[in-house]
Amino acid sequence: MAEVDTLLRTYHARTLVVGHTIQDQITPLHEARVYAIDAGMGEGREGELWLQVRGKRYRGLPDGTRVSLP
Repeated sequence: MAEVDTLLRTYHARTLVVGHTIQDQITPLHEARVYAIDAGMGEGREGELWLQVRGKRYRGLPDGTRVSLP
């Protein structure tokens, strides 16, 4: 957590979004301060999208629904 806090402070950010490590779904980490978003689209799967609408975060699923993220 200390490293995450240092990165966020350095870049004046509240959230860090990372990719290139394939996840089954968009995954919040480190008390939802970091999100792993590489949800398998590069492997030919339908994958998921990161959506942020009016300050609220969602996982966009292949069927068009969205699920709230913390």
